[in-house]
Amino acid sequence: VVVGALLMWTGMAISGNDSSSEVTSGTTTTDENGNTSQTSSNTTSNTAGNLSGATGAATVSAATQAAGMQVMVSLSKVNEPTWIIVYDNVNGAPTWILGAGLVFPESPKEVAIDLLRPTTAGQTYLIAQGSDVNDDHIYTQGVDMAMRDSGDKVITTSFRTR
Repeated sequence: VVVGALLMWTGMAISGNDSSSEVTSGTTTTDENGNTSQTSSNTTSNTAGNLSGATGAATVSAATQAAGMQVMVSLSKVNEPTWIIVYDNVNGAPTWILGAGLVFPESPKEVAIDLLRPTTAGQTYLIAQGSDVNDDHIYTQGVDMAMRDSGDKVITTSFRTR
């Protein structure tokens, strides 16, 4: 079951953080036709963006970090089990899922998301959050969907690797 869930993910991860507090953040939304809109900024804050597409959603961010098989994500407290989903970024749009991790109300403020394949240095990746629709604690692509805005676009924030 675990191996099957990993294969369905097509990939997810969180990579180790260094002492740098630089955060590259942005919000990208993508509709069902692949149309995207994007805003981005660089800041020294540890809060990159609110990925809330629904009431009670957490604020999720990731600092610039080393490429690898994990992604370190900072988040505010979630109210229910929530998937943190890491995506490849193609022209500002979330594409292949690299990995996903389920966080709970009692989860720490920083979590590591394991990936199915490593991130590459110098690239920008996207993070989204979604509900555990079946309450089964198994990420199911196409069922445990990322949160969307009122225009049905996936709500994401970005981070860079070095």
